[in-house]
Amino acid sequence: MGPVPYVMISETLSPQIRGLATWICITVLWLLAFLVGKFFNTVSDAIGLHVCFWFFALCCILATIFHILVLPETKNKSLEAILHELSGKEKKNINSCSKLKCFICLFYQKHPLRMPDPVSGSRQPLRMPDAVSGSRQPLRIQPLRMPDAVSANLSTFSYGSFVGWASPAILELQSDHSAIGGDPITDEDASWIGSLMFIGFLCGTPVYSWLSDRFGRKPAALLTSIPIIVNWLIIIFSETVFLIFIARFIVGISIGGILTIMPIYVGEISEVHVRGTLGTILSVLGNGGILFSYAVGAYSQ
Repeated sequence: MGPVPYVMISETLSPQIRGLATWICITVLWLLAFLVGKFFNTVSDAIGLHVCFWFFALCCILATIFHILVLPETKNKSLEAILHELSGKEKKNINSCSKLKCFICLFYQKHPLRMPDPVSGSRQPLRMPDAVSGSRQPLRIQPLRMPDAVSANLSTFSYGSFVGWASPAILELQSDHSAIGGDPITDEDASWIGSLMFIGFLCGTPVYSWLSDRFGRKPAALLTSIPIIVNWLIIIFSETVFLIFIARFIVGISIGGILTIMPIYVGEISEVHVRGTLGTILSVLGNGGILFSYAVGAYSQ
């Protein structure tokens, strides 16, 4: 599914409730991720691995049915049109236009008409009527926000590196030459290293949701760097597995902020026709961070 759920969240929710609703959705997501990560081995040993995967398949089927019956198509639609459709009213896309109108708009952008001002006598660009309010606004087509979206999602690369770090690190910590204390960690310790991050996520999501609504998306996004720095400092200087637990919990707080703020921010700065494309950056950089940790971990042991 990749970035599709995150893009849908940013497209189908009004700005007034977007932060709170995103917190609720992602909290449920990562609470289930914690339960699966912590108890998957225990449950699969008890009922069989094939039963677990049949259950996962059933969840996918139910989710597909829900998407088909409930969720609207949001491609190339404004927020007003999406909310209008969700309310059950007659569909009306106020931003749709014919090919001829689009051609005229593009031509006007390249060659704006200039009319003499009745007061100053200078020639001013002709103002086109706004599609919603009817007021006349200068016609402009915003450039693609790719650099903004990429720079904002650099933190998702860090998020991927946190998720991928556990796999090579646990193998190292369970070896006879463990980096903490010299003794290998137990399987129970390894399960907590993999799952405590999700507990931190559940704690960080409401905090950063409130910060983004109170102070803005950008300041809240910048604050996600604090738990990241603390996490790596603890891991570098840790000599006990308990400190690793603390570091994983702290970095989970940052991940909660990243996955709460970034989809909202990118959705708000994106034009309608590139919103889906820019939304995929979160998934690409996140998976790139996971791959980076796997590759570095394989060659650093």
